Amino acid sequence: MKKHLKRLNAPKHWMLDKLGGAFAPKPSSGPHKSRECLPLVLIIRNRLKYALTYREFDVGNVVMVTGGRNRGRVGVIKNREKHKGSFETIHIQDSAGHEFASRLGNVFTLGKGTKPWASLPKGKGIKLTIIEEARKRLSTQQAA
Repeated sequence: MKKHLKRLNAPKHWMLDKLGGAFAPKPSSGPHKSRECLPLVLIIRNRLKYALTYREFDVGNVVMVTGGRNRGRVGVIKNREKHKGSFETIHIQDSAGHEFASRLGNVFTLGKGTKPWASLPKGKGIKLTIIEEARKRLSTQQAA
């Protein structure tokens, strides 16, 4: 199974330009044939003109962690560390004031400044401790 797709080998109905780089986004077809697929990134980037810039990890932007132990947490970037020969680390602070760090590859920018451009998940991306979750569950059971 190949993980890359050359731009010239991409289906013509995607309407990609030849000089846009060497590779095209490879679709994950699921139950459909690969020639009938259309990658979501083509719709978002080429048709709707969203996500045109690739690096928006500026200090003060809202981000969501999409991988690692902090998956699902939302916060504001406080610091960005670059280490030679290693991963870039981003330090994030959530709305509850807790600070945590994650790799650059595990972080997804939600918007510029402190206002997110997308709707946040239930709980606004704040990770509760086990004790806080138990207290919250107990209070909802007693209220019902």
